[in-house]
Amino acid sequence: CPAMACLGTPSKEQIDAINRSCVTTLYLAFDNDEAGMRFNQIFHQALSKRILLLDVVIPHPAKDVGDLSYDAFWKAVDEAK
Repeated sequence: CPAMACLGTPSKEQIDAINRSCVTTLYLAFDNDEAGMRFNQIFHQALSKRILLLDVVIPHPAKDVGDLSYDAFWKAVDEAK
């Protein structure tokens, strides 16, 4: 399945590209810190309402998806809301 990494602050170009795409569901898996929460809010406010946004919660003490095992990652994706 397609994936995109922001690698920092989500840009207007990235948000515009998503809004112009045929994407109907988007899983958001930002870092487990203040910046990640802020980026999550930016996406929820800026993306088209036609796109279903599901938040992947990175369980503590992990900082980001790179800290998760394969199984823990897919469990977090399955539990996204």
